[in-house]
Amino acid sequence: MNYSCNEKDLRVIGSFAEKASFAKNERDLRQAEEEYWNRLSREAQTEESVIDLWHNIVAMSFDLVRHKAASADNSRARRILDLGPEEREIFEQVGDIIDENAFTYHFQPIVDASSGEIYSYEALMRPEGREGITPYTILKYAELSDRLGEIEKLTFLNVLGAVENEGGRFFGRPVFINSIPNVRLSDEVSGRINALLKKHSGDVVVEITEGAEYDEYQLSAVKERYGVLDIKLAIDDYGTGFSNVKNLLRYMPEYVKIDRELLSGISKDLKKKHFVREIVDFCHDNGILALAEGVETSEELRTVILFGVDLIQGYYTARPSAEVIGSIPSEIKQEIVLYRQERQDGKAKQIYKSAPGEHVMLERLVKESYSCVFVGEECSGTTVTVMGRTNLDTDIHIVTAPGFQGTLAIENVHLSNVKGRPCIDIGEGSRTELKIIGESRLMHTGIRVPEKSALMVTGQGSVFITLDGTDYYGIGNDLSSRNGSITMCHNALIEMESISQSGVLIGSGLGGEISINSGKYVLRSGGKHCVGIGAYNGDVDLRLRECDIEANISGELVTVLGSMNGKAHIDIRNSSFRSHASGEVGVAIGTVRGSFAKIAVDCTNTVMTLLCDDLAAMGSFDGDSDIVIERALVRINAGGNDAMAFGGSKGETSLIIHYADCAVNFTTTNQRITKAVFKESSDMPRCRVILNGEETYL
Repeated sequence: MNYSCNEKDLRVIGSFAEKASFAKNERDLRQAEEEYWNRLSREAQTEESVIDLWHNIVAMSFDLVRHKAASADNSRARRILDLGPEEREIFEQVGDIIDENAFTYHFQPIVDASSGEIYSYEALMRPEGREGITPYTILKYAELSDRLGEIEKLTFLNVLGAVENEGGRFFGRPVFINSIPNVRLSDEVSGRINALLKKHSGDVVVEITEGAEYDEYQLSAVKERYGVLDIKLAIDDYGTGFSNVKNLLRYMPEYVKIDRELLSGISKDLKKKHFVREIVDFCHDNGILALAEGVETSEELRTVILFGVDLIQGYYTARPSAEVIGSIPSEIKQEIVLYRQERQDGKAKQIYKSAPGEHVMLERLVKESYSCVFVGEECSGTTVTVMGRTNLDTDIHIVTAPGFQGTLAIENVHLSNVKGRPCIDIGEGSRTELKIIGESRLMHTGIRVPEKSALMVTGQGSVFITLDGTDYYGIGNDLSSRNGSITMCHNALIEMESISQSGVLIGSGLGGEISINSGKYVLRSGGKHCVGIGAYNGDVDLRLRECDIEANISGELVTVLGSMNGKAHIDIRNSSFRSHASGEVGVAIGTVRGSFAKIAVDCTNTVMTLLCDDLAAMGSFDGDSDIVIERALVRINAGGNDAMAFGGSKGETSLIIHYADCAVNFTTTNQRITKAVFKESSDMPRCRVILNGEETYL
């Protein structure tokens, strides 16, 4: 029979015929028939002969689908009959597992590639109480018995049930759920799953396999289903099967999981490097997060982080476990942070991991192009010694792991790091003894002591620290942070020099515990806002015992000992303190802008020279001051406009001097050196004063 129809009629019928050839069951075919018949009726000028053609094609399509189904059933039956005794036993066990829903789930962390913090978890199916039965085995025999749909149903209901009833296990992080492509669920089961997905749309991500051959109709249905439910999608195993940019554009998921096969040995395979780099760049260009899946070695970890992946999953960072862990091992987290810094700095960072009790020779590491010595938590309880020689400058820095509890000895080392990165980085939550041996130098940056850590400095050598960052710290932490506990118990010389913008030589921006119990310190700093020992914005509780401090600090705002903007409590005993400060506003011991300063000086030789427009040699320039000087020698030479020796001109000052030798040489418009009311007594000798060239007594 000849059929006469226009081009639009043929296009609609041809599209249906193409789709029908891919249909796997009558249900799919019924949906396609309804869709295309509606289009044919709505859009085309259909003649009676064309309707006959349409019915013939539909009938043949149903015959084809039934034939496919029968062939598949026959093939499946033949494969089951061909199973050997051992395979048949496993086949039956898998059937029992599905019948009994005998599944448990292990959860593998997915880790943020910039911080090492856990980002989410993937739920991985495990048969409960069945030795030797793997997830692959279950899927293999479930497919053979046409039960993949039941696996899909149980996976979603079991994992979503855990999210629903035990959400606290996951620390507020999402769970990735694996979906089997191209399986059909009943309307009742789909409804139950969709209701849970909608309720927990922010708590789950659905993984689908990129290699699955979805036709456009099936793909549209998947995207529409999860789009309506506001569920994020992840493409699993990208880089295998039918992988190409066109397929990825068809899915446009929120996550792409780069297949393990591409990562194995990637550090030495240029083709793999090129392909993975292109995948990551494409993801970022299109707002997709790139996840490196199956990372198993340190080399693979470093390579994918340098390529810029967003997330990491694999045995190297954390294995799957029935117990949901809240954090990966601290040394792996630190390694991730170091590699991310390397990517940001654009500098090769080969990390040498020290062994417990090892003597690490810098000369050898320089020859092998290392740039970091990493002292891991496993070195706790031992002494790791890093050894150099006096004329060997290196680009190497040292990092101790979070949780490390031991001794790091440095002997004649010359360390350096890029701007903003410390030469010695004490791990979060660690307790580190830094033992100084010989003569060491830290160039460009100093020693970071984060808030929850503790550093105790011992030894009898010397350390010279030069600082040249925009905002700096010598020993402590940056201007936006608190420092951890810093205890100086050495008989060594620590010398620091900085000519930069703003910073603290010993201390931090927001303050923290500082105890100086011994040692000699030579501090030189010049810039805008400078603090010698103490804090920039935070309050200070500073104890100094049996130490020798020599400081020369200059800048717009200057504090030698104390705080720039916070309260200061300073107790100095059995020590020697010599300082020279110059600038617009300066304080030798106390605080510039803080509301209160409490100062005790006992058995200490104190010599202060200040040349500032406005100053308070001891106390708070803007606030109240409480000063006690006992059994001490105090010499103050100062000049300025609004200048006071004890306390400031704006607040109240309390001053007590017991058995002390005090002499003040002052030039000021205030016509006095303190606002305190000084009462003479037999145990409180008078303070000799030369005020604006005239000798008097306080």
